[in-house]
Amino acid sequence: MFLKSRLAHLTKLDSNSYQILIENGRGYKWRPGQHVFLRFKGLRLLDSHPFSISTTTESGEGMKFIVVPKDGLTKAHFTELDRQIELNKQVYIDGPYGGTFRDVTKFDKIVLVASGSGVTATIPFLSYISQLHQQGSPLADNLKCINFIWVVRNQSDVAWFQDELIKCQEILGRKLHLDIRVCHFPDQVENPAGTKVDLEKSMDSETMVNIPAFPVTYGKPKIAQILNSLKTSLSRRNIFICSGSPTILGQVSQTVSDLQYLIFNNDLRHTGVEEVYLHTENFSW
Repeated sequence: MFLKSRLAHLTKLDSNSYQILIENGRGYKWRPGQHVFLRFKGLRLLDSHPFSISTTTESGEGMKFIVVPKDGLTKAHFTELDRQIELNKQVYIDGPYGGTFRDVTKFDKIVLVASGSGVTATIPFLSYISQLHQQGSPLADNLKCINFIWVVRNQSDVAWFQDELIKCQEILGRKLHLDIRVCHFPDQVENPAGTKVDLEKSMDSETMVNIPAFPVTYGKPKIAQILNSLKTSLSRRNIFICSGSPTILGQVSQTVSDLQYLIFNNDLRHTGVEEVYLHTENFSW
């Protein structure tokens, strides 16, 4: 993958993000949660930037990346996209790397936590399990529940994966619990009835509104409180996968560590919890 360049299609999504799509015409494989390093021909050729792959090999979509531009390479891309909206570039791929050391299909409960574009490291796990479930694979038999928690700044960010989330919800049904948290209140939001709902609330409060796709909760989320609310629904074997800012990673790590006490003296407490496993991805790059 590293020695020969491939075609990457870049598309501007909104005022703060863009998408990179590389078709998978050579049968390359990767696992959910893995990332690659991309080196673009003709633009900062010596710069190599890590990107989490937001698709699965089985989806047939190729490698897709959602990028929130910062400095350097991603800022240069976005400046170009401001002028053209779509671009084609030759890219060298190094990888894939990373991912979990554990097979997620061996767990009864999967909790996926992400902030912002860190969702590109968690959405593939949800897609992978949905594909197994749709195919009737016995690998999906262990699954009892998936909690998908995603914290974004603005409601428009949800559009990055709204179609994929709707599709997974249709496939998994009650096994999937979506929890979308939007930090910034919009002036108005449209409800399923087509009318506008004013949201003049404090940023420290929370308000749930049903948009046509799924419920969205507005307000600054308390991650520890959200995860602790799952304590009574933990299964025998549980895996938490988190990708996001250092703040989110710290809060999730501490809370999961606290939940691990349920494993000890299980015979006395009758919690039924035998494992609480944590995998994190640092998305500060």
